[in-house]
Amino acid sequence: MWSHRKAEGMRVGGLFLLLILLSLNLQKRVFDLVRSEDSLPEERVFVQVSVNGSRADLYGFVEEPDLGALLTRTGLHPGIHEEAPGTRYASGTKLDVLIDGEKIQISKSQMSGFQKVTLGIPISLNKESLEGLVAVPGIGPKLAAAIIQEREKRGGFKATAELLSVQGLGPALYAKIGRYFSL
Repeated sequence: MWSHRKAEGMRVGGLFLLLILLSLNLQKRVFDLVRSEDSLPEERVFVQVSVNGSRADLYGFVEEPDLGALLTRTGLHPGIHEEAPGTRYASGTKLDVLIDGEKIQISKSQMSGFQKVTLGIPISLNKESLEGLVAVPGIGPKLAAAIIQEREKRGGFKATAELLSVQGLGPALYAKIGRYFSL
């Protein structure tokens, strides 16, 4: 009686294990299909656009867009504004578009440091505010203030490795945060 129950339990366990293995194999095949070369290209350029003071929307592109591509994505007619041909907008750019009848005015600035860090866009080591520096994981208000103080003392950083001269920032932390910065 005991060996019959044990054999039955082993069969059920074996079937259950087989079911799990088949399920994992199916999941792997589905994920391989999603990652295949035929999948859509990744958007790596992010530009924020606000029209007539509305909430700024984020738009993703595969490559740096021109103004026509940005206005088309926002639903505006791309021919509404004349711009220098070849002008492209880098990832992290923020555009405020004001439309008054036939006139269009565009103000260009940068996204906040927090938004850039969240999207994986490097922030400018020589321009970023204290709040933007604090958005980098591992940097608190005191260290951000020390970075700004060192930046002012030097007249700007010439290499990100110069962060190692900041009091309280050692090689281990630099290894973690270095990828968040550009010059």
